[in-house]
Amino acid sequence: MEPDLPLRRLVIKGFRGIRELELPELAQVNLFVGSNNAGKSSVLEAIRLFVEADYWYRLRAALEIVQSHSDLRLQSSSGSRGPVDGAALEEALAAVQGLFYTHDGGDSSYRAQIGGDLGSTSALHLSIPVFEKPDSDSGDASPPEPLSPRSRVLRLRVGDRATFSHLSAILRPPIAGRRESLPRAQYIGSTGLTNGALRTLWSRVTLAGRESDVESALRILLPDLERVSQIADVGQGGIVLKLNTTSRPVSLQSMGDGVVRVFGIAAAMVLAQGGVLLIDEIENGLHHTVQAEVWSALFRYAEDLDVQVFATTHSWEAVDAFQKAAAESALEGMLYRLDRKEDGSVRAVRYSEREVAIAAEQQIEVR
Repeated sequence: MEPDLPLRRLVIKGFRGIRELELPELAQVNLFVGSNNAGKSSVLEAIRLFVEADYWYRLRAALEIVQSHSDLRLQSSSGSRGPVDGAALEEALAAVQGLFYTHDGGDSSYRAQIGGDLGSTSALHLSIPVFEKPDSDSGDASPPEPLSPRSRVLRLRVGDRATFSHLSAILRPPIAGRRESLPRAQYIGSTGLTNGALRTLWSRVTLAGRESDVESALRILLPDLERVSQIADVGQGGIVLKLNTTSRPVSLQSMGDGVVRVFGIAAAMVLAQGGVLLIDEIENGLHHTVQAEVWSALFRYAEDLDVQVFATTHSWEAVDAFQKAAAESALEGMLYRLDRKEDGSVRAVRYSEREVAIAAEQQIEVR
């Protein structure tokens, strides 16, 4: 019986660097390859927004995406200590505009759609309301409204339900707080996770009683690992590792980028149970000699935890390791190469497991 995947196909229009893209078929484990600026990271961000059913998490993800691609001067989370000047508001508006593929430079291009079927009520619609025409106006678009911290600058709509973000939210750090449920999509960017994010992940892993899953993954790089703990008065994140070769615990951060990367991936995978895991540039921090084991673990946990995985890479070693892990797993793995066309649309070339195996054997370039 086929698994009930959160996403079996995907269509993106007008989102970030993607004018139009269709992925007609998706598997439980998916890898996107392509040159720089082909749209790989934008695909992960689009999936992150679309699959998130909780509107609070979706709005938080949208704000994080906006801020990650801009140089905004963020204010304190409690709000501004003084009036927000017009230049800051204009910067925030420009940052939100970065969510959209504005190929013609017109206000009408500040709209995007993401979904398995853009004509269905489940499709996600994004827009900038300050540029929209009044419903009664059949003429040219009205000029933008005067900007203020309360200006509704981003609308996310699914069906007849919409949520809005104000300019003041764009200028603050991403909204914090705890929800009873976890986000459906766990996202790890190309630069990894902050110490605070790692602490939050581990706290939630311990609450779920899944520490052994993360520790098992870490033993790919640290075979002498005994356990992972969190100590409040330890610096550099408070997460420590007990090794059977040392008498005292060592901090996670002191073990190098590869260990931190695997820790984040493993913890996010555990928390993504029943949902989606997104990893941008999965090879970052990982030596080519361990990539096969990392991919094998990803396939194994994807099956055990019912997680749909999406990753991007620039690395041939990652493609080769993905192919070997897919061949050994009962799960289907799918590889897409993304190519940007002259008109701004993105062409997706799909490779079956057999085609990826042939490419790997003959060293045919698919990136």
